[in-house]
Amino acid sequence: MATNLTNPIDPARGAFDLAAGSQYIAIVSTTAIIWSILVFLVRAFLRMKVNGPFGWDDGACAAATIFGTSFSTIALVDVSYGLGEDIEHVANFHRNTFFLLLWCQSMLYMFASCFAQVSVAFLICRIAKVRMHLVLAYGLAIASGLCCLISTFLVVFACRFPTPWILSSTTCTINRWDIWLGNSIISGLVELFLVKTAVLLV
Repeated sequence: MATNLTNPIDPARGAFDLAAGSQYIAIVSTTAIIWSILVFLVRAFLRMKVNGPFGWDDGACAAATIFGTSFSTIALVDVSYGLGEDIEHVANFHRNTFFLLLWCQSMLYMFASCFAQVSVAFLICRIAKVRMHLVLAYGLAIASGLCCLISTFLVVFACRFPTPWILSSTTCTINRWDIWLGNSIISGLVELFLVKTAVLLV
């Protein structure tokens, strides 16, 4: 029996009536949540059954997983408010929530990235035998933590209260892009030195 569809799906917007950019964000965020939880569960199983006990590196990894999955979850929520679309297409009555969720995402991302780096640094400390390697690893963990705290502080106070999440040239004293650029450069350098420190262990 033929079915008459009164509201056919727009192929350009997908099954959930999302713009192309929003569809990609939904797919990546969902995949990130599933794989982050799966990888942590595998790590926890190995610690319990193979090469325990649990250490500070596992605690930092758990924190990174929590912050990372929270970041991806909020991204999924923000998709329904226009994340992935041009700002001109975001409804005016959604913009406050849209920017608030983006503001939360930015801080969650910084904490997730920081704890991921700290987890690697503590893992190096766990297996390192040479004092120089320990000093390097602890120093990089401290550098990552300071970078995270300073960047978060700047994000929180970049724009005027009571709505610091609203991006506007009249209310923001610090360019959010500059904060992201500085954080990305420092995080990239920390990750590079972590890799070099790990190579020195071999």
